[in-house]
Amino acid sequence: MINCKPALFLAAIAAMAAPAGAAQAAEYIFDFETSRSLIGGPVSGNGVFTVSDTPDTVNGREAFLITDISGVLNGSAITGLTPGVFGADNYFYMGEFFVRGQGIGFTNAAGTTANLFLQQGSQYRVNTTNPFTSSFVNANVSLATGAVPEPGIWALMLLSFAGIGAAMRRKNRTTKLAYSFS
Repeated sequence: MINCKPALFLAAIAAMAAPAGAAQAAEYIFDFETSRSLIGGPVSGNGVFTVSDTPDTVNGREAFLITDISGVLNGSAITGLTPGVFGADNYFYMGEFFVRGQGIGFTNAAGTTANLFLQQGSQYRVNTTNPFTSSFVNANVSLATGAVPEPGIWALMLLSFAGIGAAMRRKNRTTKLAYSFS
């Protein structure tokens, strides 16, 4: 009988040493609507933005670069990010406020460019062009996707189950030797 303990041990070591796949970028659901209009009419929007899987330090805080956005702004589909509009830096921050610094800049199919930012550290605000509006908004964000185990974790789980199965099979098997002298 083959002793499979060394083989399982070596396979487990190889699985742990194998480089893990890149971490999945997270997606966040957002929505906002006017709480107090300053200039122009009300503004509203909702959708999903995707952040990078590697944090940066921005102004002493952990932040993730927003790499993609989709959704609706004032009834028109959001077509993409617009870095630099109104100074937008397009970073997502962990903590009480998801936008800090210069905020998130994006454009919709109607040609409206918007900037969602945090004013004076406590109120979200949206400025748009074409037409120009400026409003304080109520804004919310939540995680859209759950964590997915990395390939190395899956390999370790499968090897563990295989090892348990092999040990159980070996335990139940008894070998009887019968000698016949004729």
